[in-house]
Amino acid sequence: MRISRFNRSLARAFPLLPILFFFLLPTSACSTRKNKPREVTPQQKSLEVFGESIELEWKHDKRVLTYCPHETCLRFFVPGGNSTQALVDFSYLYLYEIQSDAGDPQLEAFKASITPDDLLEVANRHGAGCFDAPREALEPEDLRCVLGKMIPRHEIRAEEIRLDEHATYSSELKLEDQLGRP
Repeated sequence: MRISRFNRSLARAFPLLPILFFFLLPTSACSTRKNKPREVTPQQKSLEVFGESIELEWKHDKRVLTYCPHETCLRFFVPGGNSTQALVDFSYLYLYEIQSDAGDPQLEAFKASITPDDLLEVANRHGAGCFDAPREALEPEDLRCVLGKMIPRHEIRAEEIRLDEHATYSSELKLEDQLGRP
C-alpha cells in the first residue's frame, strides 16, 4: 500500500495536534467580550471630565446615559438594540450645544475641551444633509440640525429628574422643544 506524501505529513503532525489545540483553545474559543479592551472614543474621553456626575449603563431593555451635576439630572435613553455610540454622541452634542448651567465648572471644562474638529467628527457621523462639507467649523444651527436628525433615527428619549429631600420627580423632556425645532 502506497501512502501519499500528504498522508505521511499528516501522520507525522498528528501527535502535535493535541498540543496545538491546547495552546490555541484559550486564545480563541474561551475568550469573551469581557477580556477584550474597550475602545474609548474621543467623545467618551471628553465626557470623563464630568467624573461621577455622568454614568452610562443598561437599565431594563435600554441603554441609559445620566448626567447629574446637582439636584437636577438629565437622563438620555436609547432602546437596547440601538447604538451606544449614538447615545454618547447625542449626549456629547447636547451637553455642548444645549445644556447651560452657569457656574458649573465641569460643564465649563467640558465645553472648553471641545475642538471644532471634535464637533465635525460627530456631525459627519450623524448629520447628513445638515451642512455642506467640507467645513472648518459648525454653526449652532448645524449642531441643532444634527441633534434633530439623531432623535428619530436612534429613538432617543430624555427625561429631567429633580431630586428633593423627600422625593424624586421625573418628567419627559421634549427634545425637539429644547432644540427650538418643530
